[in-house]
Order: sequence, then structure tokens, then C-alpha cells
Amino acid sequence: MWSIVRCPGCNNCRGIRNKVGKCNYCGFVGEDVEVVGKVADSSQLQREVAIANMPAELRDEMRKKMRPEMVIEEEANAGLFLAPLRSSVDQNGVVSPEKLAIELQRKGIPISIEDLLEEAVHQGLLLRAEQDRYILLD
Repeated sequence: MWSIVRCPGCNNCRGIRNKVGKCNYCGFVGEDVEVVGKVADSSQLQREVAIANMPAELRDEMRKKMRPEMVIEEEANAGLFLAPLRSSVDQNGVVSPEKLAIELQRKGIPISIEDLLEEAVHQGLLLRAEQDRYILLD
């Protein structure tokens, strides 16, 4: 069983199993976190933490869009996607979706561009400058 907790220091959610520990985002240490949910396994945890970190007005809409069978591999991490993202940046520092599609196909990474871009924004790798325009923060 996993708990989803909201840090009082930075207001970001994260998953914990037993102990609260230090916040991954801001380093806050303390037991006075808000428990916002509980899930049974790590794939559910990743999905629910991502949703909990969204603005409240988008959460219900995102729950409808996210397929319940959507599973994020535990081994997947930001480093796996960093090389394709870096390779897809144009001369203005903007990620080119066309180049990104080619890089993902070349590396054999089976993820949609939209899912990757959203996850990269969530992980802090990209900044959404405007609709369909992302800037690499690396």
C-alpha cells in the first residue's frame, strides 16, 4: 500500500510507502504532510501523483483522458527520455515534435509524443511556453 502525500513546504505531492522522509522537490523534512490518497501498487501511484500535482480544475478531465490500463514502467526515468529530448531541440531551444518522433522511433521507445511531453513537463525537464511549444530546461 502506498500513500500520496502533499508537502507543506512546496505543495507538491509524492508517494510514500512507510515513512514520510524528506521531500523530493524542496527538501522539507517533517511529519506534518497531508495524505491526499492511497493506492495499491506503484503504477497506480505514479498516475495518481501526476494527477494530484495538476491544477484542481484539470484533475477530473485528466482522469477521464487517462486510460485505467495505462501503466508506467517502474524502470522508466527522466534520463531515458533526456537524450531524445536533447536531440530534438531546434536552434531556438524549442523541442521539435517532428524531430522528437524520429528520435523516439530511432531509439525504439514506444511512447506517444504527447505523453512524453506531458511527463517531461511534470518531471521539470521541459517548460510549456505556449500550446504545442516546449523549451528544454536542461
